[in-house]
Amino acid sequence: MFRTALLVLVMTVTCCARAQQDKFVIYFPSGVTQLTDESIKVMDSLIYVQALSTDKIISIIGYTDYIGTDHSNMQLSIARANNVKQYLLRSGFAAGNIKIVEGRGEIKTATNKIDENYYVNRKVEIIVDSGSVHHAKDTVKNTSKHQLQVFDLSKSAVNTTIRLNNLLFHGGSYMPLETSIPVMENLYKFMAGNPKVKIRIEGHVCCTNIKLRPGDNMNDEYMMLSTQRAKTVYDYLVANGIDKSRLSYIGFAGKRPLISPELNEIDRSMNRRVEIRILEK
Repeated sequence: MFRTALLVLVMTVTCCARAQQDKFVIYFPSGVTQLTDESIKVMDSLIYVQALSTDKIISIIGYTDYIGTDHSNMQLSIARANNVKQYLLRSGFAAGNIKIVEGRGEIKTATNKIDENYYVNRKVEIIVDSGSVHHAKDTVKNTSKHQLQVFDLSKSAVNTTIRLNNLLFHGGSYMPLETSIPVMENLYKFMAGNPKVKIRIEGHVCCTNIKLRPGDNMNDEYMMLSTQRAKTVYDYLVANGIDKSRLSYIGFAGKRPLISPELNEIDRSMNRRVEIRILEK
């Protein structure tokens, strides 16, 4: 039941609410066109829960940072998009369902200062057509092998923020890591067993090293993504029967990092998280 509800909400939550499409982001190291092990894990997870399914219509758009010439960046962005396409084809996608594969070169920034923290622009976006016909299949695996950690939020004071270990997300996505699923199941069990408790679910993103200027569109994207991560947990609890009046959610973008500066992928992973705040008990 728990996994099925998670499957449903993941496929219905829209990452970018202003567009009528789901968008997933795959990141690349500087100058690299091949998928990394981390990128492959992200794509495999999206396919596993059918957020990306073989009968959906998708577009694949490649980008780069501003390091390099316009020509080399265009070629780099095209190669990244094509490598994502090839991986999806090997995973069972029909070539006819991939309607666009293109590179758009570099993403312009407010300054020309070279900064390795602009890795968020070294990416491929996989955009799922909201009009795609999708017939969901139950591919949920048995979860009995997972041992749920026992936690008791009732021991926490009102207005306390609780960080739940392993409630983490893939980069650029509201897709939970597999380690998050047992944690969400356990959170549901706690809420079901303590009907007086009310909580606020707080979403966060990584990449807080990046210096954004006021009005930069990435500010809006980060806030939207952090809110969608919180909403993923909210929707999961509601889908399993927790009353909406006991729940609320909010996104904080990258304003409250656990780790700063972020020096590696582990640091960034820790900042891509959702926390729980006790409002009433």
